[in-house]
Amino acid sequence: MNQNNIARKAHVSKMTLSHVINHPDQVSHELMVRVQHAIKKRLLTICEIKSYGY
Repeated sequence: MNQNNIARKAHVSKMTLSHVINHPDQVSHELMVRVQHAIKKRLLTICEIKSYGY
């Protein structure tokens, strides 16, 4: 999982992603939720792949 993939999934720039992670008090709730959703979705995909032994 890297910043490019997460930013792309959340439809934000890498700079915005960095702001969400490092300065969550400076971003809107909507943006925070969108990025969190993209991260969770990516983590679920990784867990599914590992559980099937790929």
